[in-house]
Amino acid sequence: MAKCKICGKTVVTAHVFHRECWQDEVEKLAQVFCDDYCRWPRECPNQDELEDKHCDSCDLIRVLNLGL
Repeated sequence: MAKCKICGKTVVTAHVFHRECWQDEVEKLAQVFCDDYCRWPRECPNQDELEDKHCDSCDLIRVLNLGL
């Protein structure tokens, strides 16, 4: 039986998604959040610095990746 990635307890049932479907939804949500709500793209003009300092440690992206 499957175990929870977070607590390690047995999972009785789980939501099932195709990886491709989940990835499409994640990309849509991340784009809306990053373009409309995140402050860093407006404050950090250098794309490489933006990704290294802010996007790579983004909590939203971490949460979205938990579903994969």
